[in-house]
Amino acid sequence: MSDGPYRNLPLNRPWKNVAAALSQEATTISEACALMSKAVEKDIANQNGKSLISELEKLFGASKQPSLFTLDPLSGIDLIEAQYPKTPFVVSMCRHARLAFSQGKNGQSALKEALTCAISEVSEAGIQSIREHSSAKQDEQSTLRYTRGRCDEASGIFDNQGIADLLLKKEKLPKTVSADRNAMLDEGPEL
Repeated sequence: MSDGPYRNLPLNRPWKNVAAALSQEATTISEACALMSKAVEKDIANQNGKSLISELEKLFGASKQPSLFTLDPLSGIDLIEAQYPKTPFVVSMCRHARLAFSQGKNGQSALKEALTCAISEVSEAGIQSIREHSSAKQDEQSTLRYTRGRCDEASGIFDNQGIADLLLKKEKLPKTVSADRNAMLDEGPEL
């Protein structure tokens, strides 16, 4: 028995769960997207994204407690970015924040737009890693082809904006409710 073609995938556990879900016909795309939401949130948390978002909220004027000193927004982003390690989310978020400021946008809607774009990049990076995974085993090739097709479906319906809303509200993602395996045992044909 094999662990499947994604056992050696160089991603963290939540993304491996997404890969496994996408490779199984029994898992719906919406269930895979729920796992993908958790993987994206975990990536953002692991890359100091939540504290970065709080700092940018103050700079954008979207925070309840705005910054005491008014800085040039672009230099403010540079100062904030210098405080964090150069992780993919930090670089992406700061790039999109600069773009929003350079286009004259400000406030909560501009921050949400920048965050949505950064989340989109994080989710696409995870999906791209799953898509590009290859295996030398012949019996796993059909599973990999099937999974690549489902990756495209999941990318199309994944709600980047919904995750941005939850992160800005500082809420956790809703827990996924898995079906009780024994609940359906009593239902069935009459004997």
